[in-house]
Amino acid sequence: MRIGIYLGLLLAIAAVVTGALFLVALTSSTQNQVAAAVLGIGIAAVLLAPLVRGTIAATWDVAKDPVGLRRWRIVTGATAGVGVAAVIVGGVLVGTAPWAIAVICVVGIGGAVAAEPIGRRIGRASTSRGSATAMPTFEPLDDFVRTTLRRTGILIGIGLGLVIAIAMPFDLLREADDRGLLSLTLAAFPLLAGAVLIMFRGWNEGAVLRGWFDRDTVVARRVGKAITSGDDSELDDDERVLAARWASVSPTLERLRILGTVLLWLGLVASQAQFFLRDPAENGILFLVFVVTLLIAVVAVLLTLRRLRRVERYAESRRHLLEESAGG
Repeated sequence: MRIGIYLGLLLAIAAVVTGALFLVALTSSTQNQVAAAVLGIGIAAVLLAPLVRGTIAATWDVAKDPVGLRRWRIVTGATAGVGVAAVIVGGVLVGTAPWAIAVICVVGIGGAVAAEPIGRRIGRASTSRGSATAMPTFEPLDDFVRTTLRRTGILIGIGLGLVIAIAMPFDLLREADDRGLLSLTLAAFPLLAGAVLIMFRGWNEGAVLRGWFDRDTVVARRVGKAITSGDDSELDDDERVLAARWASVSPTLERLRILGTVLLWLGLVASQAQFFLRDPAENGILFLVFVVTLLIAVVAVLLTLRRLRRVERYAESRRHLLEESAGG
């Protein structure tokens, strides 16, 4: 996917999230932690639904899987509906201006409607690279990982260095209870930038893997089920080779995405830490929601790592297929 499109989407998402939070902060009239948590969850759901729908449409050729497409439309539509309800209820309870609630809901619903056609256009833009490029299996992948880690490390290192050089002197002049909070908040930006870099490079390489499946979710699910179960008896010879290729590279790329997710969470924690550290009692409910969400993410990562071990065992047992395919 073109970097301009990717960065444009990131900026649009950041603008929508920031705008929604500002609308709530500027127009709310009461302090109700439970209602604020409901409102926050609603905003997240309203924005998550179009993001997921657009990502699926950009990643796969959804027209090839009508059943799966209908299922995802139902799931994302229900998520958007629950989010709108939570925004309305939470917004009313915290005294958010009705027009602000309406803006957030309209943006979320409009995004859910527009996400699929926009995602399809992005997917078509990346198809040529994914279908025309055959990424080798081993050494080039190692080079890709080393390059990604090196660039990410340099980016985060420079960013944290600037934070220390610029923000630390101001922190030293602040009151004892507030010292370090400015630097901690600003440290979120290089961490988030590192996460974005990893995700962008992972998306580009993921386009190659999706090209192997011709972006067909039906084939991808069948091959993926065979890999995780270890039983590929229902695959034909070409699909077994495809499964071996995919299993040989996907664990490495998946672990790279996990690293990006960790950096993303560290950035989010750093950006919000000042609120929890400064007023832990006042923000107790929000902190609890944040911790629960973090625990869910940790469980998801652990389950992913467990699945990747099965994938690696399959790849090792089918290595001969790759060697025969390369020799033939």
